[in-house]
Amino acid sequence: MGVTIPGSIWGRALAALLTVWLASCRTPPPPPVPWFEGEGKHLGVNPPPDDRVEVTAFVANFLIQSPESLGDGFGRAMALGNKTLAIAAPGAAGGGAVWIFDTASIKQAPTRLGTGGDADILGFGAAVSVSPSGQIVAVGAPESRVQGQAGAGAVLIWRLQGKTWTFVGRFLDDEPQAGSRFGAAVEVDEYNLVVGAPGAGTTEFPEQGLAMAWVSKAPAKWMEPITIQAEKPTRGERFGTRISLMTGDALIASDPPSGAGPLALFRNRLGKWGDKHVAMLYPRRSSPLDGFGASMSIYVDSRLRRPRDKDLASYDPGMMAVGSPGANTPAAADVGCVHLFEQNPRNRAWRERSKLLSPDPQAEAAFGSSVSISRDRLIVGAPGHDHGESSDSGSAYVFKSQLDRKTDELEWRATFELRPSEPANGGRFGSLVTGSDDCIAISEPGKERVHLFTRTEAGPGLPVPTPEGPTTASEAQNPAPARISSSSL
Repeated sequence: MGVTIPGSIWGRALAALLTVWLASCRTPPPPPVPWFEGEGKHLGVNPPPDDRVEVTAFVANFLIQSPESLGDGFGRAMALGNKTLAIAAPGAAGGGAVWIFDTASIKQAPTRLGTGGDADILGFGAAVSVSPSGQIVAVGAPESRVQGQAGAGAVLIWRLQGKTWTFVGRFLDDEPQAGSRFGAAVEVDEYNLVVGAPGAGTTEFPEQGLAMAWVSKAPAKWMEPITIQAEKPTRGERFGTRISLMTGDALIASDPPSGAGPLALFRNRLGKWGDKHVAMLYPRRSSPLDGFGASMSIYVDSRLRRPRDKDLASYDPGMMAVGSPGANTPAAADVGCVHLFEQNPRNRAWRERSKLLSPDPQAEAAFGSSVSISRDRLIVGAPGHDHGESSDSGSAYVFKSQLDRKTDELEWRATFELRPSEPANGGRFGSLVTGSDDCIAISEPGKERVHLFTRTEAGPGLPVPTPEGPTTASEAQNPAPARISSSSL
């Protein structure tokens, strides 16, 4: 005896089969790429060269190339603030360019900042800075001609108003000097602008260098600048070669012929920059050839500006990372290291806390060539790291701080490695590193491209798939990055 199935049941059965079939045809969402995963043990001050820490390796979600052409130096300088990623191409047509990407919508066409056709603006993009809010971009043009003085230098600033980048103005030395290279280093936040002019000098002290600092009392309204110099001028010191700025604290490096020197810390007190340093930072157990200060990054909790004793326990201590890419180990040369300084929240004094080596130390890896530190994360570039037969292809490592409950001290542990998906000879991935809460950007200047690693957690317990990435569990360790270039914009 046959059985008759009502049409409604057939319909529901067919609909269910169709749903399953359609689901099987869709590309499954990529597994989330972990942000803080991997295991590693704490690196002591002097671990032996073969003491390697096993870390998880990942490649970028996006690979960004010049929207115009190869050969324009894309990625020679870059900065990240909030969701604003600025990448310089100082060799671009028209005197150089800086491309502004929105990391929240990375596939959208970027905004191009340029010289506006001013023939006196030269070297545009040699340095670039983005404020922590992502609303202000400052671009250095140290080769610019000012009042007939070649190489006097300039800094140009833009502010984001709505969805449009608006030119704010041009900043210059009041007394332009040929070859001073004002704008070779620049750092900006919502209230401060600090610019280095390492070539400035006098007849007695040529190229002693200087820096200038502005304070903003209101958007686009800047007070008269103050000039900052080393306490004891020295010939060829090139004070102002590198600057790191955070919450009104400016760390300024020199580049003397000896290849070593202390870092000077200056502070904005109650809306006014002091022309005398408040601290000098020296490394422990260091050689002049280590290159101390070749890279540096500072993080200071904004609440420490005016602390109350009852709240000090809840504040994060100030942290400072200083790279020494030329540091040696007993077994190899130029392995590199990073010096970590910590600030006492009560008296704001700084002291060196520890020294880190690469989880995978290699000769001439230059670990510490670039650093970026935030509240509990440290990114370190090692552009000389080799991958197989690819020499100088480069790597970067992410460390995370953890509080040791027994000693009540912070320990920095290697968590994972970032590497190029296609290691290339001379790519020097990791020459520049920068990060925000949502992503990490790493430059590969040898290939003129920037790798963008996006965070996959919108918050605790809220995993979010990456826009493009691996589609199988085996590919999660080495996802193929989406390419962002002139052909895809």
